[in-house]
Amino acid sequence: MKVIYTVFYKRLKSYDGHDPNLELRLKILDLCVASYRRCNPDINVIVEYVDGVMENTAIMYFDKMRRIKELNRTFDVLWVDGDTLCLENIGEIFNRVKITGTFWGFWDGLNALNGGFIYYPKRSLYDEWDFFEDEWIKLLSEHGNAFIGPHEQIPITNLYLKQFSCAYNHTEYSLFTNFEKMMEDGFLFDIEYNYNPLINNAFYRSDRYDIKCNSILRKKVLHMNTSLIYKNNMLHFIEYVYDNLIGYSDDEVKLLKRCNELKILNSDMRYSIVDKTFTIDNPTLGYIKVFLFKNTKNFDLSKSISKIVVPGHYCKFYDYGAEDNILIKNILSGECTIL
Repeated sequence: MKVIYTVFYKRLKSYDGHDPNLELRLKILDLCVASYRRCNPDINVIVEYVDGVMENTAIMYFDKMRRIKELNRTFDVLWVDGDTLCLENIGEIFNRVKITGTFWGFWDGLNALNGGFIYYPKRSLYDEWDFFEDEWIKLLSEHGNAFIGPHEQIPITNLYLKQFSCAYNHTEYSLFTNFEKMMEDGFLFDIEYNYNPLINNAFYRSDRYDIKCNSILRKKVLHMNTSLIYKNNMLHFIEYVYDNLIGYSDDEVKLLKRCNELKILNSDMRYSIVDKTFTIDNPTLGYIKVFLFKNTKNFDLSKSISKIVVPGHYCKFYDYGAEDNILIKNILSGECTIL
């Protein structure tokens, strides 16, 4: 038996010291849960709404793990954060035999799986709960009041590594070291299952821009990172994708045709270069990300400037030179235009 599962805490008092913005998160949760149900009609999607007061994220995350553990006694459980939007059917995940997640360490610097999308085969967490609980106690003793949400990923990762016995020693705690082999062996999800098209500009160990980034093309789950929502108006983005583009991301031709119908292609953008100033205007309902690579031909991210241009806005890059490269990535259509 299999379930897709998430929890919403109605009375979380503090999100790592910030306003939990519960009303906004609830709107996003409703869309994201609906997306899993829409794409996976044969899998039960369970949402729990918790009324009890949660003083902080440390208490909330442990409570979440305890609830997953109880379900895991009889179910294969795919945990999904409430800000992850499903674009395509993901039923094949439930064929896996080990705890699986996505390694985000090359992006966020943490030597850990991203806790927002983790698959727990039946009893994989339940039977190892004592180990997980011990790891959680160690975590709290190390971080105390300085605990922040991402820390919960550390004991999850240690549990993940423990299941490999001698192959991957969890006490060494190194996904960086074992990453290539784990990907080759199929013990990690590829980025298609847990990916933020707005902020992830490179994959894996590269410091060079990868044109597969910043697009919903061939992605199955978008992780919108609600903690960034106040800056990027993610609710509108999620609503637009949910209403218009679910079921299109797997096929490049179908996606381009759909984006043409919506009039959100790169050809619908307007740009100009005047007096060493590059200006791009987005009159559409689509989203684009623009990079200026200063004096480089190899798209070195350390020498780049990037901006997201949301619907109805424009941006400018000053001191644009003849040797500079402009890259326009259409987040929704997947188009990549290089000037």
